[in-house]
Amino acid sequence: MEVLENASSNSVKRVDLCSLPDIMFIFPDDSGAIVTAEKFTLADKSEVFEKQFPPSSSEIERVSIADISFDTFVEFVKHIYGTAIDINEENYLELLYASTKYFVDDLTHMIVGFLKGFLDSGNVVQHFEFIEKFDIKMLNDYMKRLFVKFPLDVIKSLTISAPHKRILKIILKSPSLPVSEFDLYKAILKMKCSKKKIRSRRGTRLREDLGKLIYLIRFPCMTVKELISCGEPPSLLTHKELVDFLLWVEKDLYSDTIRHFSTTRRSNTSKNVHFLLPSE
Repeated sequence: MEVLENASSNSVKRVDLCSLPDIMFIFPDDSGAIVTAEKFTLADKSEVFEKQFPPSSSEIERVSIADISFDTFVEFVKHIYGTAIDINEENYLELLYASTKYFVDDLTHMIVGFLKGFLDSGNVVQHFEFIEKFDIKMLNDYMKRLFVKFPLDVIKSLTISAPHKRILKIILKSPSLPVSEFDLYKAILKMKCSKKKIRSRRGTRLREDLGKLIYLIRFPCMTVKELISCGEPPSLLTHKELVDFLLWVEKDLYSDTIRHFSTTRRSNTSKNVHFLLPSE
């Protein structure tokens, strides 16, 4: 049974999920809003609740909640009571936090299902940093497959922030991509650097920002024509690197520069491989 009490603007929000509650959750950040429930029902669904609220006296136990919002916690407890809830872009992160904190695995599974339908190449960069921290392998693998299947769309949304550089590293370390190395380079060159860069120094500064990631671009696998284009300013290459790459491609001439870069071409997944995503 659910009772909502909010009769006036001065009333404290309250949700009662049973007729004989023995636990009261209080939300100080939401004017002392209240959710009441039964320990037995919570403990039956969550081993964390089971350890936190062992059977004791008949008095109502009071617990303060500061790390989950009132509205999300209401949805979370409703799920425990078997009520269908709506998982959406606005609440999935808090619900995922609650479900993993309290080990409510079936809710985590529902959220994973929502994200597999919600995430795509256009929004995965925006959500990556927040989802990654939960360390759910299925979700992290799903995002990685999106990065590798749609590298140009993903790179288009990247900056040189630490989480975005992790995404770029995932793409550049892949042995198979559906785009050419030259197209990959051009997309990276358009990544957003620090604000108000002088265009003539953009390539140099972006290279500094990328650090060792530059060595994951397979310049020795490009054509002479493509390498010449890579040398046009703004460029990520030094003059020596450009000359050494040209000598390698044109005359198979080894230099110390080459040893830092892969000379093995990536396989092109767009030509002969159907790249399965987990939802397929």
